[in-house]
Amino acid sequence: MDFIREMDVLARRGRRGSFRACRGCSRRKSHMEEMYEVLRFIEHGTHCRQSMDCIRGTPLIRYLKDNPRIGKEKIFKWFHQLCVCLDQYHRCRNWKEYRYLNPYSVIVSEEGELLLLDLEAPENAFAMKQMQKRAVRHHFVKPVCRIEAGKNQKADLFAYGKTIQFLLAYTETVPALTGREEARLSRVIGRCTGETGREYEDIAHVMKTLPAVKPQAPELKDGRRKKLLAAACVFVLVCALLKMGISLSAADAKSAVTGSIQARKEIPVQIAVSETPALETPTDEDILEAAGSILKEYVSGESESKLRTGLALGRRAEINVVRCLAEMYEKLDMPEEAAEAYGRLIQIETQQERIEAAELRKMKLEAGREGYEEKANADIEAEDTP
Repeated sequence: MDFIREMDVLARRGRRGSFRACRGCSRRKSHMEEMYEVLRFIEHGTHCRQSMDCIRGTPLIRYLKDNPRIGKEKIFKWFHQLCVCLDQYHRCRNWKEYRYLNPYSVIVSEEGELLLLDLEAPENAFAMKQMQKRAVRHHFVKPVCRIEAGKNQKADLFAYGKTIQFLLAYTETVPALTGREEARLSRVIGRCTGETGREYEDIAHVMKTLPAVKPQAPELKDGRRKKLLAAACVFVLVCALLKMGISLSAADAKSAVTGSIQARKEIPVQIAVSETPALETPTDEDILEAAGSILKEYVSGESESKLRTGLALGRRAEINVVRCLAEMYEKLDMPEEAAEAYGRLIQIETQQERIEAAELRKMKLEAGREGYEEKANADIEAEDTP
């Protein structure tokens, strides 16, 4: 927290005149403090060539001060953009390091793209001045005694890890990072700084371990689809049960699906049929018929994106429903049905931790059932013994 306060002070000082524009662009824009000379890179197959540009933008430290809430997709894109910029710089400069990566040497363009300052340009001398501050050197510059001799990228890897650590600490990610994403980024930072795990050899290896940039699914605009999403889940439930050979009443299925939807934030709709007083309470047949019509809309779609959207929705609903069924069977002391449900969950679950948990529950249920059968057979043999 002391570091964050120090960076706040430096950012406020930067507002009072430390950030200056490049002279070549001062004639075109009246806001001189918003023009910066940055590095751009042109790819030619396996080769990369460096060029310079003068753009209008904002230093990252100031941008974060004005925009503390950053979208998850955007911040993940930034992590990848910084990796790409450093990799291109290394290839253009015969693997020479940038050495001064920090929130002052990164510019956010008007399009939201991250670019590296050209530190050799005289107009960007302000950045070098800010980097001499104790707080910046202490947190972003790798100690000289820890930099290995020869060609390596240790200094840039260290600065990169500290920069994304600063981004995560200084901002509020919307939506919040999941536990898996936090753990993954923590490992990336630790390997970059050398604090935990095996250190990266170069910045290209970092790109392979960063969380993937997944665009958020667009919100459903059709009110009818929102209200009947639960019905679609019921229909998927029926399909899942048919695969497992399990019979279940429609009322129980509807109850299970409603609980699964409310328990998972990933599904953007949390509306049950009972929560719509303006509509008459539908019968089970109405719900199944409505669910079928909704899925038919996806099936009849011409575009691949629509079909994939329906497929993803169906798979997610099936996972949630089967998981709830397995737990309910287990609570109702129905070990055979619970084991079958866990078996199906092992086939369709996508998260390794939950797959392992389902395998463990299935093994325990099967072991308990085998023990019960052995005891029952022993009792029968004892009764038959004269």
